[in-house]
Amino acid sequence: MKLDAVDGVINGDFNQESNGPTDCYAAISQADRLQTEPESIRKWREEQLERLEVLDANSRKQEAEWKEKAIKELEEWYARQDEQLQKTKVNNRRPVIGVNICIDGSPWLILTSVPF
Repeated sequence: MKLDAVDGVINGDFNQESNGPTDCYAAISQADRLQTEPESIRKWREEQLERLEVLDANSRKQEAEWKEKAIKELEEWYARQDEQLQKTKVNNRRPVIGVNICIDGSPWLILTSVPF
């Protein structure tokens, strides 16, 4: 951290970034612009800031709702997947006995899966 000629703090040793206009004339120019700004533009700017704040708040609220909904849907999906997996495991362990026809036409029993 360094101090400049008027004991102001300058952020960053390498980039020499400051917290505001470093040129005195630039600061005065900026203040003059704010004073000479027409009332209609100043009013529009304030209204625009309020609208943007409302939109930002709504966006954050909607994002939070979407996240909650996504978490709920994901939990339901995992539950369905687990249920389906359990059913599959049960079905895979059940012996299946069927009748196949040999090439010569005589039926014979075949045991397709054996439980352990």
